[in-house]
Amino acid sequence: MFARDDSDRDAPSPATRRSSCIHQLDRRTFLQRAALGAVAALVAEGFAPSFALAEHVAQLTPIGAVGTARTYDIPAQDGVFVDVAGEVALARSGGRLFAFSLACPHRGATLQWKTGEQRFFCPKHKARFTTDGAHASGRATADLDRFALQRAGAQVIVALDQPLEAKSDPAAWAVAVLVL
Repeated sequence: MFARDDSDRDAPSPATRRSSCIHQLDRRTFLQRAALGAVAALVAEGFAPSFALAEHVAQLTPIGAVGTARTYDIPAQDGVFVDVAGEVALARSGGRLFAFSLACPHRGATLQWKTGEQRFFCPKHKARFTTDGAHASGRATADLDRFALQRAGAQVIVALDQPLEAKSDPAAWAVAVLVL
């Protein structure tokens, strides 16, 4: 009854076309591209990049790197400071400094800082974490992973090679803090 059109016989199927467009990105590349895209969107809307970052957290840039360790200036005031490229957040609160992975321990989603709540927030499952990394609410399965810190004058050295988990090594997690 229906005439068959063979002109599309050699064309790839929709599933094949979709799979050929998918590229595997490592996590760091994805985070860098996402951050740049967000800043570009805000710039396109007329906001300066510094304004866009200042609304949530202060941008942090390492002043040195040796292997997987990063050196940062110790923040002069309380707040949250993020190194997007290094996937690190420094949180200074009440005379103490903590360093965290930007990845939520539940599913690895990139954390956000909620200024009004003074909490880290995982948009994937609505978990909230305090400035010391403790789980406050939501579907998280653990506290935030901390990094070991070492003071070097007015700088702090953050060891990124071994994230410290509260569940698997509570003693190391508890001392991963720099008292200022």
